[in-house]
Amino acid sequence: MVESSIIYLCNFGYLYAIDANTSNIIWRNQLEGMSLSNCQSLLSFGNMILVGMNGNIAAVDKQSGDTVWVTKLPNKIYFVSLGTVKNRYFASCWGYLYKFDTESGSILYNNNLKGMGYHTVSFR
Repeated sequence: MVESSIIYLCNFGYLYAIDANTSNIIWRNQLEGMSLSNCQSLLSFGNMILVGMNGNIAAVDKQSGDTVWVTKLPNKIYFVSLGTVKNRYFASCWGYLYKFDTESGSILYNNNLKGMGYHTVSFR
């Protein structure tokens, strides 16, 4: 994800902020509980980057790289897709759709998408 002159990318449990002009790493965050997992999605929300990875959602401060919160999705593993619709934020993992609070990471509700399978969901 690119925002202004900063590239945010993640892989194998790390989130990086990289200066697009110099390629220098601004900060690196090893996201707790997300090691050895590929990043499925990133979203920008105010002063935070939202990360979906390894059955978790995390919010990371854009300036400092500090973790603000981490939420483990109930009984879920691997890929997490993130999406937004009209300022509402959603995560999908292993056949479930979750609406979550961006300030705290709390799950507000979920839907098991019965009969729709267990593959990765794509938000548009």
